[in-house]
Amino acid sequence: MAVLNFDIKTVKLPSGEEAKAVFLTGSIDATTNQTFEGRLSDILNAGTRNAMLVLTNVKYINSTGLGTIVKCVDSFREKGGDIKLVGVPAKVIALFEMLGLLALFETHETIEAAVASVGKAKAAEAKAAPTGDPEVHVGEIYWVNGQADRAVAAYQAAIKKGVKDKDEAQLRLGVVYLGQNKRPQANDAFKAITPTSPWAQLARLWTLYGAQKQS
Repeated sequence: MAVLNFDIKTVKLPSGEEAKAVFLTGSIDATTNQTFEGRLSDILNAGTRNAMLVLTNVKYINSTGLGTIVKCVDSFREKGGDIKLVGVPAKVIALFEMLGLLALFETHETIEAAVASVGKAKAAEAKAAPTGDPEVHVGEIYWVNGQADRAVAAYQAAIKKGVKDKDEAQLRLGVVYLGQNKRPQANDAFKAITPTSPWAQLARLWTLYGAQKQS
């Protein structure tokens, strides 16, 4: 059975605000994921808006764990803060790149670098155009792992932020809805696809499939 240990310390940001440095040892998978998410939620609910996840001693992260990290990053950012990743092992960085998630996270080699980046990151974010493309990949992870509700939320967040191919995201959203037997929502997602898009034909086929499945 996998184990995940926590060592949480308080650090000061350049602004004087407190943040939490969360040193993790072990694995983030189906057996530890709930505890992992709970500890990060506790930090945010206690009023701390910034956290640094130190992953140097994390041996393994599965797709569920990746999805939870993305979810928590979004939660902290919604509160005006962020989660920085520190000391990320090379194999985890490679996994982020493979899944198209690296652009979603800010990574640093040391706690000091992560702390110093907080103010700079906010200035850069103000200039950068938001993109929801990483969330599309997160939705795929959730869907493959049977977490349809989270997949829906990820696709909706991606579309709201703006994605390179909105029609593809709408198609994926509709397919998940069909998997949940939510045909009206699926049809709405498919109807939002541009009629001349290459994805429109697939949307029509999925619509027919949904009708046959219900009959």
